[in-house]
Amino acid sequence: MKKILSTMLAFVMLATSLMAVPFTAQAVTDGSLDIQLASTASLKTGTSVSSSLNDTFTLSAQGNSLNFSIGNSGTNKSYWKGFYADTEYTEAFTLQTGIRYKLQIVLVRGAYSVNLPADLKFRGAKIASFNDEGVPSAVSESVTVSKLDSNTWIINMTMEELIINGQTGEFVPLGLPQTVKAEPAPEGKHFAGWSGTYHTGSGTQAVIFGDASAMQTTFTMPYTDAMVSVNSNYADHSFTEIITPEKKATCLSSGRTAEMGCSGCDPTLPSTVIPPPEHNAVSADNAVTPRCTIGGRESDTVCATCGIVLKTGAAIPATGHDFGINNESCSRCGATNPNYVAPAPSNVITFNGEVITANAEGEYVSKKAKKPTISKLVKGKKSFKITWKKVSSVSGYQVQYSTSSKFTKKTSKKVTYNGNKKFTKTVSKLKGGKKYYVRVRTYKTVNGKKVYSGWSKVKTVTTKK
Repeated sequence: MKKILSTMLAFVMLATSLMAVPFTAQAVTDGSLDIQLASTASLKTGTSVSSSLNDTFTLSAQGNSLNFSIGNSGTNKSYWKGFYADTEYTEAFTLQTGIRYKLQIVLVRGAYSVNLPADLKFRGAKIASFNDEGVPSAVSESVTVSKLDSNTWIINMTMEELIINGQTGEFVPLGLPQTVKAEPAPEGKHFAGWSGTYHTGSGTQAVIFGDASAMQTTFTMPYTDAMVSVNSNYADHSFTEIITPEKKATCLSSGRTAEMGCSGCDPTLPSTVIPPPEHNAVSADNAVTPRCTIGGRESDTVCATCGIVLKTGAAIPATGHDFGINNESCSRCGATNPNYVAPAPSNVITFNGEVITANAEGEYVSKKAKKPTISKLVKGKKSFKITWKKVSSVSGYQVQYSTSSKFTKKTSKKVTYNGNKKFTKTVSKLKGGKKYYVRVRTYKTVNGKKVYSGWSKVKTVTTKK
């Protein structure tokens, strides 16, 4: 709510904390007069440095003089000071934060002064000008300049509090340009631009900046009934812009991550090395099976990713032929066995280097074996007794007798005697008074088969009745 207390005072009650606001009037060599209000350091919370001064005092001096009048809740304080070129004057006023103030400056031309300042500035910004006849002009809707008489001018300025980043701010005149500068961005963030709001009768409005993206920028203090708040904004780095693309690591070489740039500022996220991955070892399935006369090898071990051979398969010697015990050819490759010995026929045996073929009766008879000799043949009743000479290294003897000199099968019989210790045998159960033809031979058992010698000479005997 705005309430006009006098032509010199307008305010809006918003807060109660007090601020010390120093004023400085500085005449400069270009003929202008610059009035400074409230440096930033003087307006922070808890820095009240108000002076206890009389309500009014006047210092007479050669040259022009200024009257500062500041309104606060109906109380005005006025201070006078004469000045010359390049002189400075400062006084402290205590202001309440959140209250709109109207600053009145009374410019009085001194008795010895001829010229007025060409421009009247407030904190470096021009608020009024004077022509050679002393006619004033204002540059802002919040500034009024009127000429009271030929030597006195009254300048009124409406001021509002400017809050920067939530901190108690400065009182600045409405309608004049203001410069703000952001602090450096905190670690890991970048400056993301300015934003600001103020209130009007129609609601909240946005502050319009000359360049909201610049860390130092300007804006014109809007006409408002309440404080103006501006903020410097910061955002986390957004590394989305690819400066150097990613290089993938392979089994044979390292890679690197992409070098990324922040979309909102200059810093980059440098690339980092990606170490080579382990080889993916698999069998190459190229093993060679060894053969009888040609060696083979085991399968190589290769990397399934890059294809290089990690380990060469070990050599496998040739297997050699498999001829078994006495096979005619190799069981694996079919090669002929050079050492093959054909087995003897089933009716042939070898005895003492002699190859013997079985006769028609299936008997093996050696031509080289020593024949026995009948030494005595004695007749008996329906029997006879035969005696023969011993033959060394034999397995036994066989006696054959027959009623036919041709030893036909029907008329002949054979009697075998094992061993080589007894050489006399009696053959009985014969026909009495019958003539018998008698012969004897040896045998040697070889691999389970009997090898016979040739028959001895035939002798005859007639049995008794």
